[in-house]
Amino acid sequence: MRWRGRQQSGRPGSSNGSIAEIEPNDVTAQILGALGTTDKVVSGNAGGRNDVDYYSVTLSAPASIHMALSWTGAQDLEVGVSDANGVMIRNQDTPTGNPEQCTVTARPAGSYLVRVGSRSSSAVAYSLTIGQR
Repeated sequence: MRWRGRQQSGRPGSSNGSIAEIEPNDVTAQILGALGTTDKVVSGNAGGRNDVDYYSVTLSAPASIHMALSWTGAQDLEVGVSDANGVMIRNQDTPTGNPEQCTVTARPAGSYLVRVGSRSSSAVAYSLTIGQR
């Protein structure tokens, strides 16, 4: 599977370090920038069935990427990552999983596209944490 998307710049995080999701980001990825020693935490909203949110991150040097997606409620969300060519590396969707977590190891420096998807009919707020490991 391939994920393709244009990119848009993200807005700075709030004083608590959280980055607000910018809509629309279902085709155009919100740029979060380079991963470093501090995790990126995004406060977003899955609008319901088949809603997809894309975020672009960059590794400056080879590293692993860890993602954790959490929410409140009975909705079913998933998180995944693809490379700069849009090729899916990993997708995590456990029907009862909350948080959904996954790590992709030993990735080369470059850009990656993180995807949050919803399989539920109702909207839900989520918190997405992305970090270099």
